[in-house]
Amino acid sequence: MSFDRQLEQAEKKISALAERAGDATSHALNRAAIEAKSRAVDEITKQVALDKSYVRERLKISKTKKDETGYYSQISAQNQGVLLTRFPYAQTFGPRKSGVGQKATGIKGRIKTNREYQSNFFLMPLKNSNTMGIAKRTKATGRDNYRVLHAPSVAQVFNTVREDISPEVIADIQKNLMRELEKLYG
Repeated sequence: MSFDRQLEQAEKKISALAERAGDATSHALNRAAIEAKSRAVDEITKQVALDKSYVRERLKISKTKKDETGYYSQISAQNQGVLLTRFPYAQTFGPRKSGVGQKATGIKGRIKTNREYQSNFFLMPLKNSNTMGIAKRTKATGRDNYRVLHAPSVAQVFNTVREDISPEVIADIQKNLMRELEKLYG
């Protein structure tokens, strides 16, 4: 076998090995992104009183991509405020002026896991939606004298927990990359 032929085979093996190493990196990052998402969901639900399934639906993982700096995977979230009806709440009732029966006097609920609110908010059906919202009066009288209330978006809360989970995420990436390289070079 000629030297040129051997060199050509060696180049093919090296490029195949480099491609498999890139795939291993991609697999490790994808697995670490899934673990990071579950860590983020846990931390977000510790801070705000949302269901884990709701937060999990709002966090999205992009597939691992490669650019000039290397491989990366990204977790993003919707930047839209969350309706207060997504959080635990209950209507409060009080006596009517006439003394007969009760009327709705406000809403009591919880946005942060350790803090409750109670105010004279009210429930109302939202326009162009099949959803109820919690609203607050803006003026004493008038037809459209209300404002529908929102809590911080999942993206805003995710940005606050991102730094908290980064050491564990880095450790997960290292662990998964080592596992993939051991499979590759084994």
